[in-house]
Amino acid sequence: MGMNIFSKAIIDWYKENKRELPWRESSDPYLIWISEIILQQTRVAQGYDYFLRFIKRFPDVQSLADADEDEVMKFWQGLGYYSRARNLHAAAKSMNGVFPKTYPEVLALKGVGEYTAAAICSCCCSRRWWHWPASISGARSAAAAATCTDSKTPIFTGCAAKSAACFRVLQRERKTNGTQRIFRNDDRAGW
Repeated sequence: MGMNIFSKAIIDWYKENKRELPWRESSDPYLIWISEIILQQTRVAQGYDYFLRFIKRFPDVQSLADADEDEVMKFWQGLGYYSRARNLHAAAKSMNGVFPKTYPEVLALKGVGEYTAAAICSCCCSRRWWHWPASISGARSAAAAATCTDSKTPIFTGCAAKSAACFRVLQRERKTNGTQRIFRNDDRAGW
């Protein structure tokens, strides 16, 4: 399958199958960060209502930073893996009211690893002030490339090449910010 056919196929699939999710409607890195952390160990169906309640009470970095940890934990109750909530709170306190603007700064946040930092940055990279290194691409792209091209190679063999190729196609073919959120349609944890 040629890359133009691949990119058209995946974008067409997304347009037909995407779900309306509140974090897809925003390029605010804070909201995307909250959604990524909630979805790390939680199905979208369960995390959806938690996300809405959480951002209603903590609509920005400063409100989360200013909250007592007990209150943050109360709004997290039922999601499990409570270290995620403690890390969110600690990270918000470290930001001085402003979400980081570079990949290394996002990666340095407590509780954020390479995959989560890349996901946050990829959803925000159309913002003019966002500094996103073009070399970063994730396992989502590799998995999509392997799946959509019927690759017989396991996705983590040659992952970097598949990721880079898929990332370049999606960047080139991207018409709106939404195509970077294609892979959040899957209902498995973290996707």
